[in-house]
Amino acid sequence: MQSIKEILYRLVAEQSDTGTRQEVKMADTIYEMLMEDDYFRQHPQYCGKYLKEDALGRPVVWAMKPGKSKKTVILLGHYDAVELAPYGSLTAYALNPELLKQKMKETAIEDKQLKKDLDDDDWAFGRGMGDMKAGVAINLSFLLSDKAYDATLLFVSVPDEENLSSGAMQAVQLYQELQEQYDLEYTIALLGEPETKEKENISEIQVLEGSFGKIMPVVMTKGILSHVANIAQGLNSTFMLAEIVRNMEINPSFITHSLGQSTPLPTTLVMKDLKATYDVSTPQYSAACFNILFVDSKKPLAFLNDIRRITEQSMATVTQKYQQSFDKLVRLGNEQKDEMIDTSAKIVTITALEDLLQKKNEHFSNQKQQKIEQLKTAIQSGEWTLLEASLDYLKWLLTQYETTRPVVLIGFVPPYYPAVTNRKVEKDVESLLDGVAELTQASFGGTIKRASYMPNVCDISYLMNADPEGDRQFLQHLALTPDIYDVPVEKIAKLNIPVFMIGPTARNIHEVGERVFMPDVEHRIPLLIEKIIQNAAT
Repeated sequence: MQSIKEILYRLVAEQSDTGTRQEVKMADTIYEMLMEDDYFRQHPQYCGKYLKEDALGRPVVWAMKPGKSKKTVILLGHYDAVELAPYGSLTAYALNPELLKQKMKETAIEDKQLKKDLDDDDWAFGRGMGDMKAGVAINLSFLLSDKAYDATLLFVSVPDEENLSSGAMQAVQLYQELQEQYDLEYTIALLGEPETKEKENISEIQVLEGSFGKIMPVVMTKGILSHVANIAQGLNSTFMLAEIVRNMEINPSFITHSLGQSTPLPTTLVMKDLKATYDVSTPQYSAACFNILFVDSKKPLAFLNDIRRITEQSMATVTQKYQQSFDKLVRLGNEQKDEMIDTSAKIVTITALEDLLQKKNEHFSNQKQQKIEQLKTAIQSGEWTLLEASLDYLKWLLTQYETTRPVVLIGFVPPYYPAVTNRKVEKDVESLLDGVAELTQASFGGTIKRASYMPNVCDISYLMNADPEGDRQFLQHLALTPDIYDVPVEKIAKLNIPVFMIGPTARNIHEVGERVFMPDVEHRIPLLIEKIIQNAAT
């Protein structure tokens, strides 16, 4: 049997940039490692590459070792990683941990902690080393071990976690099929995501039992087109958008709280005009997308009312400023009072605008379907991303809405991550941690710290769901139809798999200094996972 370190270094050696076909090769490598094992050569029915409608052909790699019990522990992780670009001149060494460390020592390092860790044999460097091929290596080691457990073990490694989590949603159908075929009882999923610690104290092990949710509100403004020499007879869509962004950015009213944890401030991810070329007319269309993390103390659709309120306030400010500026032009004799245009904007949601267009145009349904098919083709070919397709669809909607008034279209774009935690589903997980804290203390003087949510988003969002009806209602407000983007919330709710996120300590993930603490990888985390596996069958 290979050591965990050997497994890890083999995984890291395979570049697997998220959102690329490199992920397919990574999946092949993991599957090859499974098929090199005597058990899976003799029982090939217990492993495979599961593929459902992925445009890049990236499968979910899975392997199962049946135990005496149907109680099943899922060992979950993702095999994609972020790109190598940050390594710069060290790019050639980014997938070779030993050589990278040597080359980094030869460069000027200002970060004191990084410099210290480079001289410490306990830290291993490389892209994906922390996030999260170390976790995948730990999980694989249990499947490649000769040791037998009473619980059934199911290894699952998915693509696309660093992008849209399409792999995690593919896996939902796999869980369902394996459950039906083998009568599995999913007791717990153990996700080996790294625990990022920038401080020196690494004796505390976190066990996270859920994840923040994420929504991406979108605002598209349609102004009144004008030549720049006659700006007072128009309304610039970027002016409208800028005021909305100013009021949305780091707005503390969007913070939500639950179970002793609070979400971060919202921020703007995209802000741009939609002109295809340069000319001396003002941009008629502009768009912005915002990142909002939330917990389930607030329904995701409730944020739409907050966005409408902020948009109304912003448009009132825009109108006031326009009127003040126009009055100045009148006093200067440059404009006539009766030439002032109406800058009051109509604010409408995506679904409301679609309903309005449906009533005005009997051919709208067919036209919409044709548009959706065009977008689907562009996405599947890789020509457009989900975001690009979403913005194109929203602009198309506004062009169908024949009005001379300014318009603000509000709604949501993919992806959607539901907020989830074990505390909200009816599954008892307390007994699974029996003796884990004591083992941590006795083995390496460590402590266990539990939290209800991971303070970010990850694949955990697609393991359980306490409100599929509410989430389905929210999904109906996305810019794209379910046949392009959907979250199978009803299937997830039927599975309702509780989760512990427990992984090795890592630092500077996604950066040049990405590294993992090898004692966690080789000893500490496997020891704790084994204890949970043993508890699962009792």
